[in-house]
Amino acid sequence: MPVRDCWPLSRSLVRQGAADGAFRQDVGPDELAAFCLHALGAAAGLSSHEAVLRLVNVAMDGLRPPQRSSG
Repeated sequence: MPVRDCWPLSRSLVRQGAADGAFRQDVGPDELAAFCLHALGAAAGLSSHEAVLRLVNVAMDGLRPPQRSSG
């Protein structure tokens, strides 16, 4: 499926996650959705399931809010 076909759903999901506080607030939700789509689109060219999982984990880490320092 082309990335452009996934855009409305991914944008909606990321906007909702950002509104709920589940995703980072320092980057706009549309930028986060674009990042995820392009990162996961790159997974199509990877040669192993493990490589795809690593890229998915990187994308998920990019969505998470930054850790607050306890200092």
